[in-house]
Amino acid sequence: MFRRQETFTITEFLHRTEHKEQKNLMDDIDFFLQSYLKEVKLAKPKQKKKYKTLLLKTLSVSLSVLVYATPAFAQTEQPTILPEVDSLLKTIQLICLGLVAAVATICLMLAGGLRIVGMGEKAKAWSKEIIKGLIQVISAPVLIWLIITVAKGLFSPLPGYQNF
Repeated sequence: MFRRQETFTITEFLHRTEHKEQKNLMDDIDFFLQSYLKEVKLAKPKQKKKYKTLLLKTLSVSLSVLVYATPAFAQTEQPTILPEVDSLLKTIQLICLGLVAAVATICLMLAGGLRIVGMGEKAKAWSKEIIKGLIQVISAPVLIWLIITVAKGLFSPLPGYQNF
């Protein structure tokens, strides 16, 4: 696997007289096309016809790609949808947070009404649950944002996640 390479000074290299044999690369490597050509030569006539149709279809598709190739094929696609989706998600988040705050306010007012009627124990239980739910709903976007930020930080150095 590892070959010992000779080292020369510049003058030794220039005055070197021996010539190394130049090997043909095709002789060293079993090129896949050579094996396919051998397979086609040894195939039966029916199989040769299948190979011929396959070759013609492959050739036509390859040539069509080359004919219609433009410099735009070499450009990478820029993520244009992400900012729109991000702004839409933020809008939905704000609407949901507003609705939750409104519902929590109404429920707390109802709990206050229960206290007035004389159901203090039930009102305390409702108030605790309403406040816990409100805190959970308000903190959820922050926690999700933190999880996404940590995931981006962990996965962005990996090869497939540059645009993550």
